[in-house]
Amino acid sequence: MTSYVMRPDGSGKPLTAGEVKQRFANVTRGSDLILVGTPDQIAEQIEQHAAISGTSGYMLNQLISPGSLDDFVEWVIPALQKRGLYRTQPQTGTLRSRLNPEGGDRLPDSAYGASFRY
Repeated sequence: MTSYVMRPDGSGKPLTAGEVKQRFANVTRGSDLILVGTPDQIAEQIEQHAAISGTSGYMLNQLISPGSLDDFVEWVIPALQKRGLYRTQPQTGTLRSRLNPEGGDRLPDSAYGASFRY
């Protein structure tokens, strides 16, 4: 199994931001992780891939249009939720508060951007 953010050489080292940008610029169907099966089988494949790669999120490509993303939401998301791999409730708070280790909605005073407050 592969990961978009890990080097394919098996070293376990992450790609640089520029290498990730280049990787996403060249994504083509056929080189991506393709999941096929029942909703439970797909959920199991995602669970296994996430455990091996350390991935916590996925970018979905719609292979059959229209409908494949709708089918994913209708059938696979509930299977992922049963496994505890997908939230059943939306997160609360701002994006900054969710990313900030202290949970605050504002940049810490020591941050460069805080100097632009007025």
